Amino acid sequence: MLNSFYLKKSGQKLLIVTLVVALLIFLLITFVDAVNVQNPVSKEHTKWNKGWLLVDSEGNSAQVTLPQTMKYGGGIATLSRVLDDRVESEDSVLCLCSKYEDLNVYLDGQPIYTYPTEDSALAEVTGITTHYLQLPKDAVGKELIIRYEFQNSKSMIYEIDAPEFAEKETFLSRAVTSSIPFTVIAVVVALAGLVVILMTLRVQGNQTLSNTFWNIGVFALLFAVFLLVRTPYAPFVLGNPVSRYFLTYVTLLLMPIPFISLFFGSTDEKYRKFQILAVMLNFANAAVQIGLSLLRLVDCRAMLPVTFLLTVFSMGTVVVGIYRSKSTENEAPWIDDTAVLVVLGALVDLFLVIIGHPSLCGCLFFTIGVVLFLIAQFSYFLYAYSGQFRTNVETMLLQEMAYKDMLTGISNRNAYELYLTDITTRPPGDRMYGLIADINDLKRTNDTYGHEMGDTIIVTVSDILYKTFGKNGTCFRLGGDEFVAFVRGMSAEQMEQHIAEFKSELDKYNEDHVPTIRVALGYAETEPDDYRNMKAFLRRIDKMMYEDKRTGKALDKLHAMEQALNDEQLDQQVETSFAISSIPDTLNAPIETINEITAQPDASASEESASDAE
Repeated sequence: MLNSFYLKKSGQKLLIVTLVVALLIFLLITFVDAVNVQNPVSKEHTKWNKGWLLVDSEGNSAQVTLPQTMKYGGGIATLSRVLDDRVESEDSVLCLCSKYEDLNVYLDGQPIYTYPTEDSALAEVTGITTHYLQLPKDAVGKELIIRYEFQNSKSMIYEIDAPEFAEKETFLSRAVTSSIPFTVIAVVVALAGLVVILMTLRVQGNQTLSNTFWNIGVFALLFAVFLLVRTPYAPFVLGNPVSRYFLTYVTLLLMPIPFISLFFGSTDEKYRKFQILAVMLNFANAAVQIGLSLLRLVDCRAMLPVTFLLTVFSMGTVVVGIYRSKSTENEAPWIDDTAVLVVLGALVDLFLVIIGHPSLCGCLFFTIGVVLFLIAQFSYFLYAYSGQFRTNVETMLLQEMAYKDMLTGISNRNAYELYLTDITTRPPGDRMYGLIADINDLKRTNDTYGHEMGDTIIVTVSDILYKTFGKNGTCFRLGGDEFVAFVRGMSAEQMEQHIAEFKSELDKYNEDHVPTIRVALGYAETEPDDYRNMKAFLRRIDKMMYEDKRTGKALDKLHAMEQALNDEQLDQQVETSFAISSIPDTLNAPIETINEITAQPDASASEESASDAE
């Protein structure tokens, strides 16, 4: 059951979102507990490594050189020395770093600084903190006592750094300079992770590939946050050490989850079960540790042994799963091999922490392994995404060809059949109008004016139909001269207005074009039962369309007859006018001339009379 749940993308997202919500709650709780870190600016820098007297919790004392690794956690260590004239600078401050330790500072036995304060939220979870103390002007010659109280069990490793004395600007510039490499890496990784996640949302049709990319993006973001909060510059940005501490451990606890998950697609089923088990254990470990920290019962640092063991087990499932599931079908098997870089880097840093000599920022080798791993993963992502994008474009074009009418650009019969199936299976909650339009005498137009003119008429009708009904519905071309439209969200009055608008657009076209376009229309509103049998509903509309076609043709015939009659009358009038105009211009002649003309008998008429008499 857990396997099927987590293999779904929604299950993965739920796990991540749950922990992110817990993280936000914790940050809100600890927001008011911010340490006042002033904006530091320097020239001289002094590191007090030598001359310290160390007294442990058992009363043993010794002269030590700092830094000093303390392997007997749970006790108290006190450092003391007499201040010299190097503290006379008014612009300089004393910088102390505590790592999971409570801190008290005294000058000749008088307390001058305490961290954390008694009312500090989650005071027992301080993490790594940096403190800047302005010493009094008369501090020269007085004894400085620094008391460290370790917070966790005796199995923990502690390191006391040497106090530093310089102007505030020096500490800031040194922190920024030393943070540049890790900051640049973190920012680049974070941006790349965001890009991968956003682009993954566009990848469709390959669920395995999409899940893999999603996990790469989440892992990159978690790693970037983990790196940023561990940089020397972090205390100047996040004044609250509890927030830095919590961010460090939350990201550390969460990173194995997407890291393991991105190898599911290339791991056989029998090994995948162990990977899913590792994911669930890491999630449980993160949830338990976050919950106990919020309740102030257990510090995440105290549970580091459990986290370390779980990390080793998780990495083992990844390595075994990769190399026991090698397949020639994998397009880029070397991509999985790069996971070993992360495993080796983490193990090296883990070993260095255990022996008390952590690497730079405590994660140098892990960072190197992750960066190389992510470079390989991002390269493969770009390669796979470009291929997937190309496939999506080809699929889109095929769908365009399959469901779009190539002449008019509206949906074709395939889309029409799919629409009917969908609307029959899942009827909409509201009523709609169905409309059928058929172009009259398209065959005669093709025979008389050519098929190009016929195509022009088809495109014109399609454009007018889509312009009129496309905003509120879907238009289809079923065949040569037949169109169907389904319109929703209209009243009867609005539908009538749209029908009138459709006819008006046709009339405008006919005013300037020959031949004219005549379209027969039939439309009706659905009843609740019509969705069960859309074919019958459309047959009813089809009959109405043919009735309109017959009526239209009859009117066209009557109009043609009237036009022919008018043409005949016009011809007669023209002939009469022509006859009158051909009479000699004698109207203005003298009366005598007219009488002479009319008195002369017609020769042909005389001959006919003579022949009749014979």
